Amino acid sequence: LAPDFSEDVELGYSVRFPLRPELSIEFEVQHLRATTEDPLPATRNAHTEYTVSVTPVIVNLVKAWRTSPRYHINVIGGLGVMPTQVVAEYKQTLVSGRLTPSQLVGNHLGMFAHAGLEGEWMAQERLAFTARVTGRYANSGTLSWPSNSYEIYESYEQSKLGDRTADFSGIAATVGVRAYIGY
Repeated sequence: LAPDFSEDVELGYSVRFPLRPELSIEFEVQHLRATTEDPLPATRNAHTEYTVSVTPVIVNLVKAWRTSPRYHINVIGGLGVMPTQVVAEYKQTLVSGRLTPSQLVGNHLGMFAHAGLEGEWMAQERLAFTARVTGRYANSGTLSWPSNSYEIYESYEQSKLGDRTADFSGIAATVGVRAYIGY
C-alpha cells in the first residue's frame, strides 16, 4: 500500500578500545527512523501513517589500513542485533467530523551487519573528524503484530499487516567527530 519510506536523520555513538596496535573493538549504538503514509484519495475518510524505529546495537572490529600523523584510513566490519518497532497510526474521520486515531504496533528483533571504510582527519592531537561509507544489511525479519490477519482497510486484502518487514539495508554514508581519551 504505502510507498517507500523516507528516512530521517540517523544518529549514533560508539566507544572504541584498542586490542593491539592497528586493531580495535568498537561498541556502537545507532538510531534509524523512517516514515510514510498511504496515498488514498481525498474522498476516503481514512488514512494511515507508518513510523519505523530501529536501534541497532553493534560490535565492530576496526583495522588500521593507512595511517599518518594527520589522517587514518580504517577498514571496519560489525555485527549486531536490531530491535525494531513499527507504529501504524490509522486515522478515521467519522460522520460527525470527529477524528478517531488508533495505533497498531509491530515489533521484532532483527539482524544488523555492515562493512566498509572509515577516514579520520586529526584536527588536533585528540580530536578527529570522521567519515564512514559502509554497505549494510539491516532487516527486522517478519514483524509480530497483535493480529497478522488484521486489515487496515476493511475488505481490502492488500492492507493485511502479516508478513511485513522493515529494511534499512543498502549503502550508508556518515560523518562524525571523535575524541581520543587515554590513548
